[in-house]
Amino acid sequence: MIEEAKIVAEIAKHSTKEIVTPTAKAVGECLEKTFSGTLGWLFMPTYYSAAYREILIRRISKLKEELSEVHEKQIVEMISPQIAGPAFERLRFIEENGTLESCYISLLAQAINKDCLDRVHPGFLPKLEQICADEALILYHLKQGAVIEGNVTYKCNDAGRWSERLEHEFDLSNLELVYPQNSFVYLYHLFSLGLIEGGEEENTFESIKDLNTNRFSQKEKVRNKFILTIYGKMFVDVCIPQNLVLEDLK
Repeated sequence: MIEEAKIVAEIAKHSTKEIVTPTAKAVGECLEKTFSGTLGWLFMPTYYSAAYREILIRRISKLKEELSEVHEKQIVEMISPQIAGPAFERLRFIEENGTLESCYISLLAQAINKDCLDRVHPGFLPKLEQICADEALILYHLKQGAVIEGNVTYKCNDAGRWSERLEHEFDLSNLELVYPQNSFVYLYHLFSLGLIEGGEEENTFESIKDLNTNRFSQKEKVRNKFILTIYGKMFVDVCIPQNLVLEDLK
């Protein structure tokens, strides 16, 4: 095992001064085995630095805090490499103390807890890698039982099919998104990931005139309602924590 992995294993094994509980010790031993095994490649010199070591120490402390109420006997001996590998690799590119960091901490905490192993799936990692902080906040909103409603207006071609999106109206002003102007993209990206689904509530039609050709065509206003899919509910239960960290908008 390379020297860097040994260092990280020692970081994981020994609790910080603030956390000395049996559960914290068990989490450290679990991470030590995880880092000492097949995941040693994560800490090759190319990917490893003294600065990141300090960040890793703080993140492991957060993970131990997340599991502070879990009994030490419920801590697994080693996290599945299918979970730990992609999670710790991706965390290298995630801002510290941000929304997405709290999502990865939540996933790892459940991957370490024996009571939650039947809820954690490796397929959650590719989905989590693709969402941004604003989209995590939207999922958090839906997790609380909210429904997102809005209108999308399309121009129709001669065959009556949608040919162009003209405008959209989705009011997410209560969510304090970093980029609220991207709400339409966020919703349809989450839709494409299979995490939310939209139902058409009501369609209305109106004739519009093309000033260049003097021809009339139709535009269709579609009222949409977005909710979590069944898979989306399973995903947010693991990856979107109740204590989700919000981005600093300053």
